[in-house]
Amino acid sequence: MAAAMETEQIGVEIFESARSHGSSESTGGDLKSEPFFVERHSWSQMRKLLADTRKYHGYMMAKAPHSFTFVKRNDLESPHSDRMYYLGT
Repeated sequence: MAAAMETEQIGVEIFESARSHGSSESTGGDLKSEPFFVERHSWSQMRKLLADTRKYHGYMMAKAPHSFTFVKRNDLESPHSDRMYYLGT
């Protein structure tokens, strides 16, 4: 079974966009679905992509933030008046 997964052909699948599933009455016109393309990967490629993503996130989380920015909020109904943004790279 593993051999069958490793020899899976790489291809492209076509899907319709999510906008095409809405009601045409609410927007007042006919909606045409716009195709978008999704590249298919083999199981080994998916494992490698996932491992690389986890390595990158682990690397980013290990770094301490070093650049802080405080932003005053204009929302009077919110109990918090400031937001803090930081750059961790």
